[in-house]
Amino acid sequence: MADELQIGTGSIKRRNPWGVLLLAIVTLGIYRLVWYYMINREVRDHSGEQVPVDPVLSVLAVTIGWIIIVPPFVSLYRTAGRIRRVQEITGARKRISPGLALLLAIVSWTMLIDMPYLQTHINSAWDVEFERVKV
Repeated sequence: MADELQIGTGSIKRRNPWGVLLLAIVTLGIYRLVWYYMINREVRDHSGEQVPVDPVLSVLAVTIGWIIIVPPFVSLYRTAGRIRRVQEITGARKRISPGLALLLAIVSWTMLIDMPYLQTHINSAWDVEFERVKV
């Protein structure tokens, strides 16, 4: 299951990277949309961006954005970039490559294979936060 930590007005969750993939497969992709919304909200709340991104727009980009083809890939690349910024802010050693995340999504046209990769890197940032709270 997920470990949850309340930070300020938001919360962060450490999820099992393979568990999110399994849930997405079992629910025929519906959990992916829920998960994508949740990670975008968590990362938005902790990225310190000047113009916060609406997680709903990120989900819309990977759903109806397929009509234009490009928006899902732009959304994924930008999400991975925000994850990298959170990793830099928290001081996580393991850093995500937005290009590799995009490549994984392109190679797996279902856009499921990128889930464990993204979640592993989100967890690396959240591990630092969990350790900070323990001390």
